[in-house]
Amino acid sequence: MTQSRFFMLSTMVTGVIAAAALAEPPAPEAGSFDLTLGKNLQVLRLEHAHAPAVAHALKELSAEGGILAGFHASAVNDTTLIVRAREEMMGAVRSVVEELDKPATSLSSDSTTAFLPLGNVSTATLGPVIDTILSKPREQFALDPLNHRLVVRASPASVARVAAFLKEADASPSPLQLEFHFLRGSLSGNARGDAPNLPKSLQSVASALREGGWNAIEDLAPIIITSGGEGGFSSSSAINRKTTDGTGEVLEFAVKGTARPLPETEFAQMEIRGQVFGEFGPDEEKPEGRTQFDVNTTLTLKLGEYVVLAAAPSTTSAGDAIALAVRVTTK
Repeated sequence: MTQSRFFMLSTMVTGVIAAAALAEPPAPEAGSFDLTLGKNLQVLRLEHAHAPAVAHALKELSAEGGILAGFHASAVNDTTLIVRAREEMMGAVRSVVEELDKPATSLSSDSTTAFLPLGNVSTATLGPVIDTILSKPREQFALDPLNHRLVVRASPASVARVAAFLKEADASPSPLQLEFHFLRGSLSGNARGDAPNLPKSLQSVASALREGGWNAIEDLAPIIITSGGEGGFSSSSAINRKTTDGTGEVLEFAVKGTARPLPETEFAQMEIRGQVFGEFGPDEEKPEGRTQFDVNTTLTLKLGEYVVLAAAPSTTSAGDAIALAVRVTTK
């Protein structure tokens, strides 16, 4: 909904509410609103508007300074709303629904409304792409999150182009190679240089961490995996080794999530959870229940470049810190 239209509806609602405070709400009329289930619960049938979109618009008005406080509206299907409201508010809600249910006169006679399933298409970057396909403001679209689909009001040719794009975007993503590195460093301030096993490819990451006060940076667990057919991935590894003081340490590393390339770009979208579990002591001790590091994030990153997903002090080892870096490339 545009800002101007939202403002007009807000102004209209304010006036309706003032009038409703002085009089009983109007009785249900025949036609679009043909079924009354009581003073505080009504079924409203729409002729032109899409019911889930109307329910969403009513929710926005409710959140806008409480303009329509004290009601709840939900879509039963594409043409039917159920509204529960205080007796003095029902008339105001009905007036807003009637305004939203007016036919779109700005559309050409050959325009059509299509309901297109989204499948596995991510909605995060969908809007800008659809904007380039439609001829705005004459042609419009809206997300229907309740049914996970796109509602398009446009010419048949534009609808066909949007449907073709969604079909292509819904295809199984190309596999990606994911290169994870769990890095550990010291925050004690005693610069000892980086550990021998730190790859040269990670020097840029190490430089950024050193600016944050890290030193003695080592690559604990490189994990290289390929995303699956739907972009999912999951992997883990462990180390069990002697430390410099003669004791042992047992560390387990785990990554899981999804990674999908963004169509026709040099970027990928990733949802990732990375964890480090560990114990310090005799070799036979197991890292059960000891979380040293935990990151859960979603981001868009450029293919081929290292990104530090998170860096934080270890929760079990004083003076140490752990970071998780990733690089994503195409297979």
